Amino acid sequence: MVLQAAGEYEAAKRYILYRAEHAKQRKERPIPEPIRAAFAESDRYFPTQLQKFQFYDKYSRFNYELGRRETWIETVTRALDYLHELSEGRLPAETYERVRRGMLEMRAMPSMRLLAMAGAAARRNNVTIYNCSYQPVESIDSFVEALIISMSGCGVGYSVESQYVENFPRIRRQSGHAPKFTVVEDSGEGWAEALRAGLQTWFEGGDMRFDLSQLRPAGAPLRTKGGRASGPEPLRQMLDFLRARILARQGSFLRSIDAHDMMCAVGNAAVSGGMRRTAMISLFDYDDGEMRNCKNGDFERDNSQRWNANNSAVWPERGLTQIEIMRQLLEMAEGQRGEPGIFSRQAANNTKPER
Repeated sequence: MVLQAAGEYEAAKRYILYRAEHAKQRKERPIPEPIRAAFAESDRYFPTQLQKFQFYDKYSRFNYELGRRETWIETVTRALDYLHELSEGRLPAETYERVRRGMLEMRAMPSMRLLAMAGAAARRNNVTIYNCSYQPVESIDSFVEALIISMSGCGVGYSVESQYVENFPRIRRQSGHAPKFTVVEDSGEGWAEALRAGLQTWFEGGDMRFDLSQLRPAGAPLRTKGGRASGPEPLRQMLDFLRARILARQGSFLRSIDAHDMMCAVGNAAVSGGMRRTAMISLFDYDDGEMRNCKNGDFERDNSQRWNANNSAVWPERGLTQIEIMRQLLEMAEGQRGEPGIFSRQAANNTKPER
């Protein structure tokens, strides 16, 4: 009804046919009673259908041994087993049981990233259980780390303030020598090493070609991390974008807008099953006009990667006048997108908990 009301008649037709076909398949191949009972036992913990949908859509991992998705009880057990492993069983057994009951009944929750990635994925790379991160963009490592973190499903906050971007070396002019050649391994580490090698080569005046034939095709299942492989195309597009942006500054230096666009392009490579899984926030100097206006006008045509990050100007140490604050708020309202925001580092430092 919603699709029809929106005029999406073809989509509505396909959805109706899809539902009818799957209803037919369920009759022809009924769900085994043990599986039905396992899911029924778990489903009683969901107060609403929306919560149930969100769980199966985002947090229930596919169990290859059982040939099906996890139930809520199985997901809680997996998460608690991992917490027990991390704490090396130091707590009394009744404490772990209290935590398990609290999670089952949704009275208490761990990090939702931990709920999704606890187990093999987190053992392989514990970044997967964190929600967000932050780093200044001041070296090649910044881009490589952003790729690793984004591919782990963790948000990336970064700063392209001039005090950081000015640390990049001058980009040497292209030497004209034959390009280097590297084969990219089919792993997150392989992608990261390819990015590092490319950046180092382009900054030093060389060129590089990448063999992506070892990468698994788009849609292939990712058994450890979950989801589907993006195939080689997102990596190819990211490397091409970064190469073009760096070579455009031969003999000069990266500007803050360059570093920002390159970080956003790195975020574009973090794709699973055709869906972007990147969350970014970019901080910039309050008086940086290029960054302030980077989402104005028809930027999407040539710089669609900028959608990956929300942007905020950093409150300058000198402070802001009331007129400057009102002008900033008016700019946000007129832009009709709530950007750029204002970030006060001093306020953040004053309110953060002691460590």
